Amino acid sequence: MMRRNVLYTCLIITVLSLPFVLDYLSKKESKKAGEIEFWQYWSGPEKKPLENLVNQFNSEDHGFTVKLRSISMPRKKILMAITAGIPPDLVHLDGDMVNDFALRNALQPIDFSKLSVSKSKFYENYLDILRVKEQQMALPFMPTAEALHINKTILDKYDLNEPENLTDLVKISEQIMTKSNYEEFGLLPTWPIWTGRIIVYLFGGKWAKKLENGDYEITANAPENIEAWKWLVENFIKKIPQNKMQGFIEGKISYQSPDNPFYSGKVALETNGIWEYGFVKKFSPQFDISVKALDATELTVDALAIPRGARDYDKSLYFMSWLLKEENISYLAKEQNKFPTIKLSPEKRKEFLKNHKHPYIEVFMDLAESKTAYHFPHLSFSKEYKREITKAFNRVLRLESSPEKALFDLQVKILETQKRSI
Repeated sequence: MMRRNVLYTCLIITVLSLPFVLDYLSKKESKKAGEIEFWQYWSGPEKKPLENLVNQFNSEDHGFTVKLRSISMPRKKILMAITAGIPPDLVHLDGDMVNDFALRNALQPIDFSKLSVSKSKFYENYLDILRVKEQQMALPFMPTAEALHINKTILDKYDLNEPENLTDLVKISEQIMTKSNYEEFGLLPTWPIWTGRIIVYLFGGKWAKKLENGDYEITANAPENIEAWKWLVENFIKKIPQNKMQGFIEGKISYQSPDNPFYSGKVALETNGIWEYGFVKKFSPQFDISVKALDATELTVDALAIPRGARDYDKSLYFMSWLLKEENISYLAKEQNKFPTIKLSPEKRKEFLKNHKHPYIEVFMDLAESKTAYHFPHLSFSKEYKREITKAFNRVLRLESSPEKALFDLQVKILETQKRSI
């Protein structure tokens, strides 16, 4: 039955990919000898510095050149090209895609012996995200981590200090809520949408446990996860009027707009990624924002991978190594307001931090090496798992279910999903 479903899926992908394949083949005819093709999906300010690096590489004498192609819907288009037998040589993937692609036999493992950058130079936490069955299926490209973002302008308004622990988060939130008559908030459980997922890490929880054989044991209703959600219920959800809280649910509000409650000054505390500081300065430059590490964080990463069927594995690895050279990856990270996926020497780190546009970039660099830095388990059904966590948490937010019941039901559902995926 499983083989039949896989066959049907491959047949459907092949049929749907025909227009794309024909377009690709028409362009492929003009492809130069000694050229590899690199597909990426960044746009705007993130894309430009990558273009600059590719142009620099092509201006040097490496024996081959790189053709950069920007695509939308990367997951769909890359899988179509692989299925049709005409993949590019190198692809830029979201880290969440790597496990899924690897389990579909769509990627080639990375051979570190052919890289000019040593394995020890990478942050181990990010390498671990991109391992599947103990094989390195992709290399970290651009990383991020979650940290606490603080609107100091709001805290100053109420004569409050920055929080140092979970107890402070509760006290600050209570004072802001009561003094503003629930028009402003400290920490708001409904914002951002991933609050229910990330909060468990602060209590030592996980969504799955990696076993010695590389498989995962689902732990949705682990005691630590229940404790985390109960903490939110007792300290926030039960204390905030439902009509006030439900008004700040992502989906009703555009994230990248002045309506975002953190940008509009309605929420003073949120956990968010490395990009958030730049967005706040864009939409609400009047606010004084600081960033600090919590006791735990969730890591995510953009990745570089070589598709199955790529024409020139060695050239792809060579170009990956070149991109990941300290001077090149540092340039890209600085231009994108991020940090490199490789560890810099103390001198190079000091130089990198000098004049960086993100004043709190070192917070994220430290988090990258933290022993309490986690990543969401890269299962073949990770996206579905995340959606189901959000659904379960929404039941708790509306006080329709206790944390224990919501997480028990989630555990049962995800175990069934896991069985179907085998």
